[in-house]
Amino acid sequence: MLQSMTGFGSGRSTWSKGQVTVELRSLNNKFTEISLKMPQSDSTFEQEVRNLINKELIRGKIMILISEENSGEPLVPIELDLNKIKALLAQFEKARKLFDLEGKIKIKDVLNFPDIYLQSPTTGKEEKYQAYWEALREAIVALKINREAEGSILAQDLILRCKLIDDALKAVPPFEENRIKQMRNKFDQLLKEHISQDGINRDRFEQELIFYIEKLDITEEKIRLKTHLDYFREVMEKEEYPGKKLGFITQEIGREINTLGAKANDASIQRLVVGMKDELEKMKEQLSNIV
Repeated sequence: MLQSMTGFGSGRSTWSKGQVTVELRSLNNKFTEISLKMPQSDSTFEQEVRNLINKELIRGKIMILISEENSGEPLVPIELDLNKIKALLAQFEKARKLFDLEGKIKIKDVLNFPDIYLQSPTTGKEEKYQAYWEALREAIVALKINREAEGSILAQDLILRCKLIDDALKAVPPFEENRIKQMRNKFDQLLKEHISQDGINRDRFEQELIFYIEKLDITEEKIRLKTHLDYFREVMEKEEYPGKKLGFITQEIGREINTLGAKANDASIQRLVVGMKDELEKMKEQLSNIV
């Protein structure tokens, strides 16, 4: 099933000291771009959050907002490492005397240094970690459901565009026979106007005409275009994340349509080609939003 790159999902999970809420928003983007806002105190989870999003959501501009509501109870019992602080203060005093610095060391300066806190072994970290992943996975599932709902609408539109191009392709053959007759009449008329009939080698004329018609033959283009359309529908139906591959296939479809138009040499066929190009552009617009 196709997935759109746009969508929204949220998840929520509780633990003994509070609640974690995750909101995900996804927009179109050629690659995966993750914007993450979460409490600074939980930054140790950040890389794992990014890894899971990359794995599950594949493509798009993903905006993640993780927030907490605490019960009021301290999440982490605070205990200072007094021996480490004592050693730091001794070093500060030594540096002050060595470099003849003025002023006194303030407690706020000491508290900014890492590794001066002792934490109780029972901080509830594992419980909070579990709440994070429950909320995040719930949000991912909700976002995927949202993406699939929009993706099904896009799939119907893409199938319609393929059919319209296919219908235009099927309408080409009736004009081909008349096209060859028109080309032959045109050459005959030019020869009559500029060259004496007695000076025309009819056998050579027929050979040159056949050569020119072969150069303008569009049989291969029609076959390849039909093959690309069938392959487009097959990939759309069978692959889980077909967005990039479908983009490549539309490039091939575009090449065949352009060559068909260049070789058509017929106003009726050109009109059909213009219609095909219009439908192809609509397909490309939709594909820019497919995962």
